[in-house]
Amino acid sequence: MMGVDRFREVIESLHYLMVNRRCLTDHPANAAFTVPWIVPRLQRRSETYEDIGTFFDRWLATLGAAVLEGPPTVPVADPLTPTAPPVRVYVDEARRRMTILSDGSVPVSELDHAGNDCVGNLVDTPLTELWSELLSR
Repeated sequence: MMGVDRFREVIESLHYLMVNRRCLTDHPANAAFTVPWIVPRLQRRSETYEDIGTFFDRWLATLGAAVLEGPPTVPVADPLTPTAPPVRVYVDEARRRMTILSDGSVPVSELDHAGNDCVGNLVDTPLTELWSELLSR
């Protein structure tokens, strides 16, 4: 989608994060609170419908967390019933997360999957600077 194939890097980086998380509690396995907190997300759509059960169970067992999101708010032909939360929820969520595209670009809007309006790129800008710029926008 972004013109580069970095899937293997993504998997290796995810594995690195999982192996090197810091445990903050004495709870066993996935019941422990660890940082960074990794929460895989899957959008509920007709294309992902068959994966919902296994996705949720697999990541809940592996990391203790998983999120199933409702369909996108932008018009998409999808037969599943829309489950859109109030607008204020989207605004609050947008302030708490950052989307990083596969080429390292950080778009202003998480809906900008093409990376047309970005605050920068992780390749040449520290994450903290990108986060500050994203919040200021």
